[in-house]
Amino acid sequence: MDEQSSDLPDEVLHRYLASRLGLCPRMSRADLDRLLTGDTRRRVVHARAAAVEWAGTEIVGTVEITSERLLITPFGLVYHARLSGSAPGAPRRPAPSRFRGPAEEAGEHASSPWTLYYLATPPAVYPRVIAQIQKARLAQPAQENSWVRMVVEKPFGHDLASARELNRTILQVFEETQVYRIDHFLGKDTVQNLLALRFGNGIFEPLWNRNYVDHVQITAAESLGVEQRAAFYETTGALRDMVQSHLLQLTSLAAIEPPSNFDATSVRNEKLKVLQALRPYPPETVATSIVAGQYAQGQIDGQDVAGYRQEPAVKADSTTETFVAAKVLIDNWRWADVPFYIRTGKRMRRRVTEVAINFRRAPHLLFRGQGIDTNTMVLNIQPEEGISIGFHAKLPGQQMRLAHVAMDFSYLAAFGASERSAYATLLNDCMRGDATLFDRADGVEAAWAFVQPIFDAWERQGRSVPAYPAGSWGPREADELLTGDGRHWRKP
Repeated sequence: MDEQSSDLPDEVLHRYLASRLGLCPRMSRADLDRLLTGDTRRRVVHARAAAVEWAGTEIVGTVEITSERLLITPFGLVYHARLSGSAPGAPRRPAPSRFRGPAEEAGEHASSPWTLYYLATPPAVYPRVIAQIQKARLAQPAQENSWVRMVVEKPFGHDLASARELNRTILQVFEETQVYRIDHFLGKDTVQNLLALRFGNGIFEPLWNRNYVDHVQITAAESLGVEQRAAFYETTGALRDMVQSHLLQLTSLAAIEPPSNFDATSVRNEKLKVLQALRPYPPETVATSIVAGQYAQGQIDGQDVAGYRQEPAVKADSTTETFVAAKVLIDNWRWADVPFYIRTGKRMRRRVTEVAINFRRAPHLLFRGQGIDTNTMVLNIQPEEGISIGFHAKLPGQQMRLAHVAMDFSYLAAFGASERSAYATLLNDCMRGDATLFDRADGVEAAWAFVQPIFDAWERQGRSVPAYPAGSWGPREADELLTGDGRHWRKP
């Protein structure tokens, strides 16, 4: 749990830590704000904003959060907020001044129309948290036209077996329709714009297939190191932290077939089909299709930075990967033999997340000797959100000389700065019951099933984790992954 403020009143802190079944008493907004710091505070702020925004569309009249409580474990907490308003079915009641026992809490829950649990704890803690919710009889709605939902933070398990066990544990208490597995990447407008670009325009979808696309590059690079997450990262690594979740999410959205409707079931069914069509890695191909790396000392923006092994709480001989690049193939009619090259890493040259669609060369080059490259469409996810399409145009003058130019669309220039975070977007969707941008149990397991053979091969055969200088684009072996196919990585 986040560090507690030393000026928290002793009486409030005592009730917080001693509460039965892990349910804390109601707190004032000031007490809760003083208790929470860092990422947990940010999540609570997002939850509050999303709750009030959702309630403003569902309730006529004044809306407020009448109580907030935490479900506490030794490793983290669950934030629980209750709304009230002036509409029928959402009666306003003053918050009691004392802590109430589990039976009283369960009885009060029966008259509470909407309950949202937000689990932001390590996966190992989920069974205890869920068991406590079930024991307190707080897992199911107690009246008509009400709901109980649960938001679960990634990582969803540590490997395929633990992901399956976690899903079994959750679904023994909650229905799948109550569970919202959150990945903040999917709350970004530019990620969702992958679907809008393809299926909202008539000029792109006809080109989005193996007949016109040569290959796809997906990059999620960070300039930061592990910062204060070294203890977590030592047991996780880039493959678990980024590839299994963010990169495979982007891959499935880039490769998805047109859904029959834009609803949760249709979109998630099509994403699942992509994940199930990913070609598995036989053990003998892992070494040639997957590159792991670890950042060494270097410079970021002219400043010297330490290598991974020099970071606090990192073993001096650690082999944890901070970089992964992979060649991914999708075995279906649309994408047969079109490689998707994905990479992610820490302490890279700059922070950037993008999906680059590289089209095939023109079948007959009239303008030889002018360095004509392939046309590329780049979807910039962050930080400069937008779309760029590269093509060739004639330079002014008498001679036929060509130059590469780009048509750029900027979200900031067109629509202004976004006023809410990806988390707030997703939490608002959860409260509205829209699960389109959330993972389903079968999707989580399909993603783990794809990466599990990589872990198995690394464990049996060992692996090389070459160093790359901080401030670079990764190890040399990652470049060779593409040059062996006659291609090269983009330098965003």
